[in-house]
Amino acid sequence: MPWVEAALALPVLVALTAVIVALSPSQAAVHVQRYLVLISGWVTLLAAVLLLTRVAAGANLHGFFQVDALSALFLLPVGILGAAAATASWAQQSPPARDADGGRDDRLFGWLFPTFLAVMVAVTLAGNLVFLWVTLEATTVSSALLVDRAGTSRSVEAAWKFVLLTGAGSLCSLFSLGFLLAAVPTPVPDWSALLSFARAGHLDPALAAVAFALALVGFGAKIGLFPLHPWLPDAHSEAPSPVSTLLSGAELGLAVYALVRYLLLVRPALGAWSQETLLAAGLLSAAAGAVMILVSRDLKRLLAWSTLENMGLIVAGFGLGGELGAGAALLQMLYHSLAKGSLFLAAGPVTEEGGSRDLSALAGSLARSPVPAAVLLLSGFAVAGSPPFGNFLSELGLLGAAFAASPLLAVLLATVLLTSLTGLVYHLTKMTFIAREPPSPTPTPPEVGTSANPWAVAAAVFSGVILLIFSLHLPGPVAQLMRAAAKLAG
Repeated sequence: MPWVEAALALPVLVALTAVIVALSPSQAAVHVQRYLVLISGWVTLLAAVLLLTRVAAGANLHGFFQVDALSALFLLPVGILGAAAATASWAQQSPPARDADGGRDDRLFGWLFPTFLAVMVAVTLAGNLVFLWVTLEATTVSSALLVDRAGTSRSVEAAWKFVLLTGAGSLCSLFSLGFLLAAVPTPVPDWSALLSFARAGHLDPALAAVAFALALVGFGAKIGLFPLHPWLPDAHSEAPSPVSTLLSGAELGLAVYALVRYLLLVRPALGAWSQETLLAAGLLSAAAGAVMILVSRDLKRLLAWSTLENMGLIVAGFGLGGELGAGAALLQMLYHSLAKGSLFLAAGPVTEEGGSRDLSALAGSLARSPVPAAVLLLSGFAVAGSPPFGNFLSELGLLGAAFAASPLLAVLLATVLLTSLTGLVYHLTKMTFIAREPPSPTPTPPEVGTSANPWAVAAAVFSGVILLIFSLHLPGPVAQLMRAAAKLAG
């Protein structure tokens, strides 16, 4: 189908062009790359909308490339946040050569960013499980290099921790693929063929159980599930805000996407065990994230712990199963991506103008940075699950699915949600409204950081507006895909 090739070819061509331009010794190459970074984000959004509308109209494809409701739904946040992050990156790219603090040559960023977006699009279109594994690993490599954009000792440490932990997960997911192929009569890596084998009862239960356990560890490391999460707060806090946006709102969701694909393959052979395992892993991660939210003192690490909590909720939703549980998990994935995108994009200007990432030092941010601080506060309420945002509805759906399974389970989930809500609302309202007390009786002028990047502010507002629109009225094609994807995953 030409529309599938076009959706993949557009971001790939921009990425290839960026790589070729990066090889040029001309000083003008970096300025060309700035435009290519911007174009790559909006082209990715165009590809996502193209796939969404075509799949909503009834088009589906299975083979080396596959397109269905799950593909299109997981690609949508990649497109929206890709456009927002690319816009926020516009004024952050500087001429080549290292900065005074040892920052990286922006030629690297100029081709890594479009490449990162292109391989994320490829992940959602992969109908071949080997190709899925390769493209998912490509997202890890490119994002790790983007985390280390500053070139400081802390960013290098964060990038290496990211690579080592997720690299170990990569080996587990590769072994998982091997066991999965060994569990079927004919070892073909085509997802639709494997699904046919699974539904016909041709998967060996013992091998399928090993494959799923390894997949949970492997993809769980990329998602950042507890206790495989230590890389997550470091990577999110050290990466530039546009990169943190894509890490939290897009890349982690793709690891969930891969895990769900494996769940659909092994569930006919393993039954309730596979979903109960997911449920336990998700609840444990959500609880760990909620507790860490309460004690966090760094703004970007606070947002990272919120990501851990929300990823746990999404995985737990798929573990609860049924159309209600899967549908709530998909809604949570979509609304969390949009809210977390606004949060990280707004956190950039707030910390730049506040001159710190420490929550106490950022007190009174609304007076200092009114627009980004307001976006940060509203998006924080959204990701905490407050009405009128869609996160409130998705969390209600999760509670409903949990109550249908067990009232005690619903109580546990409600405790996690209330803990997260309390921590986020407390930290963000205190940071936004309460003025910082002077350190001594002598009045001192407030600390002033650098001027905020107006493109980052515009990107944060863009993502926040999309979140609000989707919360008040989910567009028809998106709602249609949500129902189809919930039926497929449930």
